[in-house]
Amino acid sequence: MAGSDLSTFGAFMLGQVAADSSAAFQRQVAFLRNRGRTNSNEDYCRVLKLAIRGEEVAKFLDGKLDRIKEELSAEREKSAHLERQLAAANASNDELKRQLEAEKAHAVMLDDRLFDLTMRHARLCKKTNTKDS
Repeated sequence: MAGSDLSTFGAFMLGQVAADSSAAFQRQVAFLRNRGRTNSNEDYCRVLKLAIRGEEVAKFLDGKLDRIKEELSAEREKSAHLERQLAAANASNDELKRQLEAEKAHAVMLDDRLFDLTMRHARLCKKTNTKDS
């Protein structure tokens, strides 16, 4: 019986160690889960704060983009207006150049005419023996 009692006692001790070991393991698992949840909750809070901050930054940048688009639109309108003014000024300049060329041609014609009249006058004065007055 001594062997049977010893094996019973061994089985009892083995069961106790297994139960204690299982309980310790369960406590460790629970601790790690709770620790993991705490970290996860903290991570979630951090991620949420970052997401909120990201949304604020996105709204700020969106507003800034809208202002820049408005400024760009105003600058494009101003540029288009200046281009229209430049086109009108170029057309006016071309007209003035054309008029200048016409006036130059008219001046050359008048100069030629004056030269012809002066030569005629000189010939008439020579024929009539009168001095140039």
